[in-house]
Amino acid sequence: MGVLSIVVGTALALLTAWDAFEWVVMPRSVISFFRFTRYFHKLFWQLWVALSRLCGNRERELLLGMYGPLATLLLIPLWALGLVLGIALVQWGFDTLAFTKGTPSFPMEVLNTASCFVTLGLQRQGASLGTRTLAVVTAGIGLGFLALVIGYVPTLYQAFSRRESGILLLDSRAGSHLVGPSLFGAMQR
Repeated sequence: MGVLSIVVGTALALLTAWDAFEWVVMPRSVISFFRFTRYFHKLFWQLWVALSRLCGNRERELLLGMYGPLATLLLIPLWALGLVLGIALVQWGFDTLAFTKGTPSFPMEVLNTASCFVTLGLQRQGASLGTRTLAVVTAGIGLGFLALVIGYVPTLYQAFSRRESGILLLDSRAGSHLVGPSLFGAMQR
């Protein structure tokens, strides 16, 4: 059971990290054999469209316009959860193989891993060198992930702002000339 937990946890953590790397860091689309992001967007888009059908035309347009930024922001905790669960599986597998007295349960490992991921971590008393090393690695991954997210959010805002500017320019080309009050109203949305 311990070896399977280590293998599955390592695969989950690596696939999640690679998916986040491709989505955030890569400047172009990447064709990949498996991406969590693809499945997340398929499911979330279907739910979002079903929700938007309950609204009127104007509200539906606004709701559908919010999908991109909201979906991207929801991916961040999804990636963090995938990393935490993967690392917790690895830690639990190592603890199971070590046959130490008082091996923590899997939910406790998830709590310990999440603590290490979002802060510099808690050290358990009597923990082995491997456990402490994995805690330090987890804290480093969490710190790097947080830095990546903090650096990415302003870029994301700028991209969506550019998109809205392009939409305003398309409106003027379509014949609805923007004058001062209507331009101000479009910027208020």
